[in-house]
Amino acid sequence: MAEAERGARGDVSAEPGARAGVVRVVLWLVVAVLGVRQMAAVLDRRPGEKLLDLESWTGQDGILHVAGSLYEPGRFAGTPFAGLVLRPLTASAEEALGVVWTFGSLLLVVALGVVAARGLPGPVARRTGYLAAPVAVTLFMVSLPVRNTLYLGQTSILPVLLVLLAFFAVRQERLSGVLVGLAAALQPAVLFFAVLFWFTGRRRAAVAGGASFAFCTALAWAAMPHDSWTYWVHHVAGAGLGGNPDSLANQSLHGALLRFGLQGPLEIVLFLVLAVAVTVLGLRRAVRYAHDGQLLLAVAVTGCVAVAVSPTAWQHQLLWVLLAVVGRVGTRASDRLVWPAVVVLVLTLPGKMLLPNIGVLLPVRDNVLLIAALGAACVAPFLPRTSPHWQRPVPTDYARPVASRFSWVPLLPFWRRVLSRPNLLLELLLIRVVYSAYAKVRLAAAVGRPTAEEHGRQIHSLEQWLRIDVEHWVNHTVVGI
Repeated sequence: MAEAERGARGDVSAEPGARAGVVRVVLWLVVAVLGVRQMAAVLDRRPGEKLLDLESWTGQDGILHVAGSLYEPGRFAGTPFAGLVLRPLTASAEEALGVVWTFGSLLLVVALGVVAARGLPGPVARRTGYLAAPVAVTLFMVSLPVRNTLYLGQTSILPVLLVLLAFFAVRQERLSGVLVGLAAALQPAVLFFAVLFWFTGRRRAAVAGGASFAFCTALAWAAMPHDSWTYWVHHVAGAGLGGNPDSLANQSLHGALLRFGLQGPLEIVLFLVLAVAVTVLGLRRAVRYAHDGQLLLAVAVTGCVAVAVSPTAWQHQLLWVLLAVVGRVGTRASDRLVWPAVVVLVLTLPGKMLLPNIGVLLPVRDNVLLIAALGAACVAPFLPRTSPHWQRPVPTDYARPVASRFSWVPLLPFWRRVLSRPNLLLELLLIRVVYSAYAKVRLAAAVGRPTAEEHGRQIHSLEQWLRIDVEHWVNHTVVGI
């Protein structure tokens, strides 16, 4: 009898684990489908419309085939070390290279999600840890930086992965520093992570990072002195290479100031002042979160600082902002999901879907990724792990509003309610996103109302046959609510 009771309890306790296993398998299947879809979307494009940056490096008249400078044609914007690494690819067949490059990039995204899931601050529930990796990979797959990277054939996933490996997979300090230095040689702003190493007590890693960055840069300088001079001196660490620095693709403080019409010495001085302020404030916050045990959040904040203060931060280099989704903001349960939802929306949808085409909102819409990076680096009040609300947020209390002495002022109670309910702002943002998606679908469906109604009747007939036609019942159930 006792054995039967224990067996029954074991079966009951095994049910949640079995369900979690099924959910995990489903999520990994979603990741596989997304990966195939992304690869097909890239490779199905015509030669002049896919892997644009990669083709500019390795094509018939590509930059890496040019006997002169890498930067003369005006298409290459990477560091000289990146050009040195990519030179051997010129001997590869272009079609095979495109397939291998895209598939390899997707594998890097999977590795990125797995390593990021390992960096979640504890304590982590068993089910959360079980599902974190496929969820993280899915978010990376659908994010704008990854989609842009796959479309262009860029290397910007690799520096993020190297940094995460340095912080969460490698225990030896010098090797961690070497990984960060190698990442910084590909993307110079990543050198901020050596500063994070230094102020969190890992000074050997910081020195190794600076030394490996200097070695890789010197190696590229010895192999390509003219190109190195062009990149580091003439263009000041690559500023001005590639696209126009005032384009919407450049989501840095420098790009935003240029879009606001500032130019010349005034813009440079203002940019330097803002960059110093963001660097000091952001790195102090990152060090504090690292000491608090939220190392992944510290990495995200440091990456957001690098995005903001770099002269050029193109869309494919903004993956750091998505890592900030791990921060916990808000003490109330009703507000806890606002920050991660906003970050995911900003990093997966274009600005024109988030905000309408209204003049007063254009500065926000055009710089929404930069605003998210600045918010994560300097503004968002992330909870420390010592907070009593870290694991148990305050339950939602739907109390009636209390009358105030200024209640007679028109609209004031409404705006006070908005400021005290950030989830209401999220609801308005979601309404905008859903309406924008509806408008796109409506524009795409140009066959007319009769065809749409016929499709609706067919769907309803199928629902009746499957006995799942619950719409009429649901409408009458909720009409009084």
